[in-house]
Amino acid sequence: KDALVFTMDSIQSRIDESKRGGASGEMTIRLALCDGLAAAGVECHVVRSDSEFEREGKSLDKYSLIFLDPWTWAARGWKMKPFLHGHEQKLYILDFFGGDGHPGLNPTVPLSRHLT
Repeated sequence: KDALVFTMDSIQSRIDESKRGGASGEMTIRLALCDGLAAAGVECHVVRSDSEFEREGKSLDKYSLIFLDPWTWAARGWKMKPFLHGHEQKLYILDFFGGDGHPGLNPTVPLSRHLT
């Protein structure tokens, strides 16, 4: 099994900022998730940019699980990115701020698959 993970904190510029003292709590959670997945035999592929996510979006069938945050899930107008259609059942949302979702997000990813 393979999992794709793309959250704002996995973008290289955010990683660089954390090394200079910026926020890193979200990064800690993402790293722990990938460690847990690896322990369960799931290979974790972390996407580092929007352009890489667009490329990976063409081959999402190879992933059993997809972990995003609200900002990487969303296209303009808080609608799901078009290439995610057909993969809703394997989408999970990492909500680092403990929110109750977003009106556009909730119908495609039920709150039971929001990890807060």
